[in-house]
Amino acid sequence: MIPAVNLIPAHRLEARHRRRRLHAWTIAILAWAGVLAALWLGAWIGLTGPDRALARQIHQAQQQMRDQEAAIAALEPELVDAEASLAAGRRVGDEPDWALLLSLVAHWLDDKAVLTRARLAPVDDIADPNDELEQRQYRLDLAGLAATQAEVSRLVLRLEQAPVFDEVKLVHTQREPFLDDRHAVGFRIECTLTR
Repeated sequence: MIPAVNLIPAHRLEARHRRRRLHAWTIAILAWAGVLAALWLGAWIGLTGPDRALARQIHQAQQQMRDQEAAIAALEPELVDAEASLAAGRRVGDEPDWALLLSLVAHWLDDKAVLTRARLAPVDDIADPNDELEQRQYRLDLAGLAATQAEVSRLVLRLEQAPVFDEVKLVHTQREPFLDDRHAVGFRIECTLTR
């Protein structure tokens, strides 16, 4: 085989070879610069981007919190008024209708007995008024006059049969003057009830 003869002058071959190396180095340097730029951009975004977004979110959350605090402060007087109304409503609404009880007692009286005094009071003053489930015991003290001892006994019997009272006690009876020369029987009765 015959060796190949290259007729291109050596200086041109050398220039072509330098151009190829320069071209390869230029591509390598540009590629390396692109990689460095991408790394720098990624690091910058990674370090500053979330911080800015996080700072923005924190600022928005703080603004919302200030707005909510202002709204709460504006509603606070209304809340105080509503709580006062609710407490008053509970005090009134949870109390039984004692007038109804007294009208029932008046119904159990007949025309031969009259009341001179009626007093209703809680038996235990230590009970917690805020405890809605607690049952309280009350005592109704009745004092009055009846035509006879039998009328007093009938009144006590009627009160005992009433489903309202837990216990009915005749505490005291005595003869008392009534209308000039006549006499009546004075009585005192204690009734306990639980509500």
